[in-house]
Amino acid sequence: MYSRLVVLPKAEYEAWFNSSEDTPKGNYLTSGDAVLQQYGCKSCHSITEDKVLIGPSLNTRRLTKEQVLDVINNGQDQLGYAMGAMPAGLASGADAEEISVYVAGGMKGDQPASFAACSSCHGEDGKGQYGTAPSLVSYDADLLRNVLKNGKEGSMGTMPAFPYISEKEISAIVEELQSTK
Repeated sequence: MYSRLVVLPKAEYEAWFNSSEDTPKGNYLTSGDAVLQQYGCKSCHSITEDKVLIGPSLNTRRLTKEQVLDVINNGQDQLGYAMGAMPAGLASGADAEEISVYVAGGMKGDQPASFAACSSCHGEDGKGQYGTAPSLVSYDADLLRNVLKNGKEGSMGTMPAFPYISEKEISAIVEELQSTK
């Protein structure tokens, strides 16, 4: 992929930025949607289910069957969640396949018996348990904050850290994303 980068002095950039009718006006940094726009989140991610850009939609299931299967087989320790890594091999073979189809499908329909290996940490409904494991249904606030501050890499994709985003802006982003679920 090729991109064009234009570097401007700060005053010229601000004049250009503020000249657009699409530029939010007023105290826009308190609006989660505006903060998503401001920091370019929407350049890679959509917030609707019908559109996929470079990164996954922030309003849909974030994992494919293959990604779930990879996490089951190889574990996951890149999310920086409070309790750390998910160990590899908690399920295998047909059970791992069945779980990956169920989780990637949005956990709809009959829960496979093999999901019991997951529910002990992630809960019967897959919504996670605070301090133990994140939601398999959607990002929870702690996980969102951690990924925005520290980034992540691994089988579920890579995202850079955004250390320059303020706590207020992170709160606005988290609130916006959770309100769209």
